Formats: sequence, structure tokens, C-alpha cells
Amino acid sequence: MRRDAPRNTARYWRDEGLKGLNLLCADLTDQDFPPHVHEALVVVVTEEGGASVRCGGRSETALPGCVLVCNPGEPHSGSMGGSARWRYRGFYFEARALDTLLDSLSLSDQPYFRRGALADPALARALLTLHRTMDVANADAFQVQELMVRAMGLLYARHGDGQTAATPAGRDRLLLGRALRILRRRFREPLQLGDVARALDMTPFQLIGLFKREFGLTPYALLTQIRLNAACSLLKRGEPIADCAIAAGFYDQAALSKHFRSRFAITPAQFAVAAA
Repeated sequence: MRRDAPRNTARYWRDEGLKGLNLLCADLTDQDFPPHVHEALVVVVTEEGGASVRCGGRSETALPGCVLVCNPGEPHSGSMGGSARWRYRGFYFEARALDTLLDSLSLSDQPYFRRGALADPALARALLTLHRTMDVANADAFQVQELMVRAMGLLYARHGDGQTAATPAGRDRLLLGRALRILRRRFREPLQLGDVARALDMTPFQLIGLFKREFGLTPYALLTQIRLNAACSLLKRGEPIADCAIAAGFYDQAALSKHFRSRFAITPAQFAVAAA
């Protein structure tokens, strides 16, 4: 499955051996990723070129031999910056893949990564070897499992400290929780910013400030992500793309495709084929 465009190409597939692991090969020249989140642990290795990435409030630079890591649920964005090309390979570990991986590594808790850009050539080589091996048809499952344990074990041992940043449960955090519940409950509706603000007894300006301060995203960016997650769930079930778009709260299929490419560098059709 491949999407070819004048400037960007990307391949996406779901691994059959480790359920909940998605893989991506991308070759980009004009792609910008607006602020968004993945519920998965994201691990990316640059093969050629580079990009400017902001993850967890930190500005990072993706360079060849550099590993980028983004914790599950951590807001991030990216742009080509001054680079003419960014060719990379990415791993997206969903919760069930992480559970299996932690069991394989004899770990009880998912490590937390305080740094996003890791200058670790040995780790980058191990991850690239793993990804390239998994990109071969009929790859030996035993070899893949061994490479996975070695590469991810190296990542966790060298760079994961296992401790998340402490988050105080103050008034802003409670308000944010209420706002998130509204967005998750009403994402299918033609929701207005003022609807959410009034429910929290805030102005729209205050609501935007709350999200930026506490989450690093605007309310609209997070609402879009919630809708994309809903669309992904429907696409996995084989629903028609146009129906998925409406059911997830998008105006039409074109709107879904626009946001899908912007966040994931692939189309809904690519995702649907891989999920099937």
C-alpha cells in the first residue's frame, strides 16, 4: 500500500506479529504536522534529511542517526524547517503492543521519556535494522522478536526513567478534565467553542488559554484529534470512508482526508487497507 504524490510518499501497515504495533515509512518534502497527539508511543528514526519537531513542550531537531521519542498522549508538531527532505521510519506502539513488550522485557511500568531527541547512534542502528527487517515480506518471526527486544530494551534501559512528570490536580486541571469530557461526549455534533466555554463558566478566550497552558493544544486541535481517533476505529471495522467521516463529526469525506493526511501523512484509504 503506497501513496505517491509529487512531493510526498508514505507507506503504513499494521504488524501481524505484535498486535497493536503500526509502522510507517515516509519520504516528505513539504509536510507540516500541526499540533496533535497519538495515544501510542511514537519512536521515529531519520534516514535522510531532517525536520523541526516540537514534542512535550521541547523543540527538537530530527537528524540522521537521531531517535525521536514521544510519550503516549503527548502533544507534538513538526515542520520541514530548513530541510528539503525528511525520510524516516516510525514505530507506533498502541497500549496492547506496549503491554506485550513490557512483559517481554520483564518491566512492570511503561518508562517515561523526558527527552524527545536522543543522540544515540547504536540505538538508531538497532531500530533501523528492526524496521527494515519488518519491512521484508515473510520476515522470520523469531528474528523480528529478537531484534525487537534488543532495540526496545536498549531504548528503555538508556533513556526511559519510568517516572512521569508530576501534575498538580488544581482548579485548571479539573476544568480541563470537564472540558475533555464534553469534547469526547459531543464530538459528533456541530459543536461550538462557546458551548464548551459556557459549560465551564468561562469565556472562549479563557478556554483557549486553559488548553494551551495545561495541554499544549487548542480546543479545536484536540477536538479534531478525538474525531480522527473515532474515524480510525470505524475504519478498522471496515465502514465506508464517507460514512466514517460523518459519524466521526467531520463535514464530509474531503474534510476527513484533509485532517488525516495532515496528522498522519497517509490517507484514510491507506489506513483502512492496512487495518483490514
